[in-house]
Amino acid sequence: MAATYTGSCKCSAIKIEMQGEPDIIGLCHCNNCRKSTGSAYSTNAIFQKSAFTIVSGEAKVFEAKGGSGNPAYVNFCSNCGSTMWTLTPMRTEIVVVKMGVLDGDAFEKLTPKVESFTSRRPSWVNCVDGATQFENGFPKPPPQ
Repeated sequence: MAATYTGSCKCSAIKIEMQGEPDIIGLCHCNNCRKSTGSAYSTNAIFQKSAFTIVSGEAKVFEAKGGSGNPAYVNFCSNCGSTMWTLTPMRTEIVVVKMGVLDGDAFEKLTPKVESFTSRRPSWVNCVDGATQFENGFPKPPPQ
């Protein structure tokens, strides 16, 4: 049986579901992710768009400049402000889900395998042991 992951915003107005395992889990140190999360980096789970469903609610969309300089469409709850996922026209087949919105023990099951924009990682943040490091950009997920 394929894994199912669920997530929601802080107020539970928006609920999402992803079928199957994510393509990759990674930390992103780009400025867009920093601003979106209010932290030094974002922990992201990349799923195929075909595996992603909005179960309830409607996200508000903010067009931001992504780490690459291309548009990034940040989807968030207009009620509680939780950043939930990001879409990009450069990679239309994927959804970048913010790990903090996932329910249950997803943080224990899904460990980062890559770090992107490490050239922007603060000196006081350690790299993830065993994670592939990318100075810029986020790698394409492996072929299905």
